[in-house]
Amino acid sequence: MKTIIRMLHEAATRFPSRAYTTKKTDDGWKAYTYPDVDAQSDQIAAYLIGHGCVKTCTFGILAEGRPEWIIGELGVIKAQGISVPLSIKLTPEEIAFRLNHSEAKGIFSSSNTLENVCKALALVDHPVVLHYLDSMDERLQKVVAERNWQEQKDYVVWDAMLEDGKAILEKSPLLVKDVEARVDENDTVNICYTSGTTGNPKGIMLTHLNYWANSHDAVTLFKLPDEVFETLIVLPVDHSFAHTVGIYTSLLKGITLHFVDARGSNASILRNFPKNLLEVNPVFLMTVPSITGNFMKKMIQGVAQKGAFVNSIFEKGLQAGIKRNGDGFNRPSWKVRLATFFPYKLASLLVFG
Repeated sequence: MKTIIRMLHEAATRFPSRAYTTKKTDDGWKAYTYPDVDAQSDQIAAYLIGHGCVKTCTFGILAEGRPEWIIGELGVIKAQGISVPLSIKLTPEEIAFRLNHSEAKGIFSSSNTLENVCKALALVDHPVVLHYLDSMDERLQKVVAERNWQEQKDYVVWDAMLEDGKAILEKSPLLVKDVEARVDENDTVNICYTSGTTGNPKGIMLTHLNYWANSHDAVTLFKLPDEVFETLIVLPVDHSFAHTVGIYTSLLKGITLHFVDARGSNASILRNFPKNLLEVNPVFLMTVPSITGNFMKKMIQGVAQKGAFVNSIFEKGLQAGIKRNGDGFNRPSWKVRLATFFPYKLASLLVFG
């Protein structure tokens, strides 16, 4: 079967020591290898199955990009559930609409998004369990006390899910594998909602085969080496581009996904991005025009402040670099490369470097 689960298992076998994803901690960057993610998503799947998840149960995911986001979604998929990725920019009313419309059984939330999720839960017309991607903290303690929540019934923290799932697998080692065996490539894995700018948002149902085809087509078009590329994820992972190319296409080439440090609040993402960029030194970035435009504007302004001479070298070097790289696949002619060699190298030495 052409499934996401198969892609993950094969990646864990092909790239046993390669970091699939990392996050910033007080002790530095913590890495999760492909086998780590495979094993932990088994534990999350076991937890969900052990607590009533059956085929087509839906779970919202509303959090900043982080390894637990990926592991949580893969756990849902292994349990034959359906994930509903949600934007951190949604209002409580918009979150509630999507949870109601998708009939979500639970929602994965982080400390950063807890406040909006709790406001949304008050507007949902059925019980929804909070699956907390963090350990117990002051924010969750306050909510539990105010709402008189009960652990496991109303909420569960990340470590408890992993520990419970591990215990379930120790008693029933084949539980998740048996459920995986019933997965079909045409099963729905995601419901991705449109923005809803012209009315209520529509839920787009995507299957294993959708992601399989898009991921394999991407690596067929872009000839990437195995276990070389790394990227720093600045796009929200509910975004279809980051979701497909970031989370799933990476499985085919052993790409490492670093997540921007968002500890404290989602506002930390833009503040920490420049610093994290220097720390992880990614090979490439995934972006969209609005973000790229802001980056380019700041870079151009910074260079312009250095004077007309430096700015001239920068502009000529930039244009030369565009010509030298061509479309990224077909190498420009030797005449083009020769004509652009000097301005590009000069800019590389004096400005780009």
